Amino acid sequence: MKKLLTRTLLCSAMATGVFLLAQGTADAVMVGLCNKCHAMHNSQDGTHMTVGTTQAQNYLLRVAGCVACHTGDAGDGAVSAQWSAPIVLHTTDPAYDETGNTGITLAGGNFYWVATSGDAEDNKGHNVVGVASPDATLSEPPGNTVGTNFSGNLIECESCHIGGAHHYNAGSTYSTDTDGWADGSSRGASYRFLSGGGASYIQGGENGDWEFTYASDDHNAYYGDATPATGSSDTFQAHCNLCHGDFHGTYVPATDLGAGSASPWRRHPTDFQLSAATGTEYAAYVTYEVQSPVGTNTTGAGSLSFSAVAAGDDIVVCTSCHRAHGSPYADMLRWSYGLMDAGTGGTDGCFVCHTTK
Repeated sequence: MKKLLTRTLLCSAMATGVFLLAQGTADAVMVGLCNKCHAMHNSQDGTHMTVGTTQAQNYLLRVAGCVACHTGDAGDGAVSAQWSAPIVLHTTDPAYDETGNTGITLAGGNFYWVATSGDAEDNKGHNVVGVASPDATLSEPPGNTVGTNFSGNLIECESCHIGGAHHYNAGSTYSTDTDGWADGSSRGASYRFLSGGGASYIQGGENGDWEFTYASDDHNAYYGDATPATGSSDTFQAHCNLCHGDFHGTYVPATDLGAGSASPWRRHPTDFQLSAATGTEYAAYVTYEVQSPVGTNTTGAGSLSFSAVAAGDDIVVCTSCHRAHGSPYADMLRWSYGLMDAGTGGTDGCFVCHTTK
């Protein structure tokens, strides 16, 4: 079974083969030995049970913060050797492929290139507490409309991921499927525990090994709206919108905010179908491409890991171009923008969609 966890970037520590998230199509709950994550008295055989810290931790956790469990060596595979949690921060260079096709990092990318323990370059990842230094250039998220969750030029893991959701149980019947659809009906049923704001949660299809292995029919399913600027609260764009809202929605010339709802665009559209675009260059995107993925407006288990791309399954989403955690490229792009050279017959990156350029 390749799926040990269904959620990323949260604080619980797990032991290989011991801790599982029992998963159905709606909710997830952790099962296993409590002492793998928690220390009741922080004492066993006369020694401390906590790892890497002597300070008190929330929930009596044995580690300090989320990233402690989600850090590993590039040779560990999808999960850390010590905790069996999906790796979002490598201790050594993950050797990311310049086209964005890589079996080393997971779907969200990696914090290595922004981390103080790695390359420490601010524009290559989200500056997260406990991972990176405060951003030296930005005092708020680009396109920010909210002005929150950026205290001291840093964000928290829980700025994006819903805290305390590892043990969330809405009472569903559980199985141990390798892949599943999170329908966003509750915090425990949210895609990767992501919020859409308020009481809204993101839905989507979760790949069993977080795309450590991947193919055109083996990947996440990012839920998107078929039309832009409609204000859906359960799409991947809705989540990114919470901080980067000025880059999305109806364009307002007076303030130069928003992206627009049709060509000519002020900013690159999201939640927009390639099949609805003017011209024929996008029609060639007929098979799902992991290096430049598209979202789907189809929900449920039937939309998991679709390979054939048709209307409704050809939606541009934020992750079509960006990695959520980080990448070795500026602006957290999935591939090197410097290699995107029009007229040279390129087929990677931008040219996966813009096929005639």
